[in-house]
Amino acid sequence: MIDLSLIAYGTIYVARWMRYHNRHPARDYLESMSGTERGQFLARVQFFVDTGRSLSDRQGHWLQPPYADIYEFKTTRHRFFAFLHHSNLYVV
Repeated sequence: MIDLSLIAYGTIYVARWMRYHNRHPARDYLESMSGTERGQFLARVQFFVDTGRSLSDRQGHWLQPPYADIYEFKTTRHRFFAFLHHSNLYVV
């Protein structure tokens, strides 16, 4: 069976799309973006799941309390939010 939620395997985490009503809305949104920004997002996710951090705050960061459990990935014009559950990073 194919895992449609899978984004990337990393050395620390596995990135997955959050499912909502048998769909993955964030993946649908990503597919509507330009190829450049899609690539930026996927590269940032891969770096995060491999290292547990981003290259800079301009590419992503943990939000401030009371939302400190939410991670924000940034591309040039788009934002994706994610949270950790065990060794899975769920992008919402």
